Amino acid sequence: MKQKTGITIAIIIIIAIGAFFIFGNSGSEIVPAENTEGAQNHNIAITDFSYSPKELTINVGDTVVWTNYDSITHTVTSDSGNQLDSSLLTKGQIYYQTFNEAGTFDYHCTPHPYMKGKIIVESK
Repeated sequence: MKQKTGITIAIIIIIAIGAFFIFGNSGSEIVPAENTEGAQNHNIAITDFSYSPKELTINVGDTVVWTNYDSITHTVTSDSGNQLDSSLLTKGQIYYQTFNEAGTFDYHCTPHPYMKGKIIVESK
């Protein structure tokens, strides 16, 4: 009887771990690919209720990757328009956006609107 219980528990653990990697990880291991030749990925940390760096200058075609290091959920949301529109990001989750046009993109965290950032996209 103990052996059947142990096997059942092992199967439940394996299923739970698999479900975490399929559903619970929400892309935290996704690394965006280079979009065009010469395009780069840039990282922004969400930590201590702020974006770091708060302002980032990139080139058209580059990708920005936000990673939430806080234990509180945050978003990356455009101040105007819909260029940036993440879901609520829990600790360890990422959001990324490739910028294919030049411009200035101001953004904030929806639950914490005092958290602000800016992406400046320049033509090459």
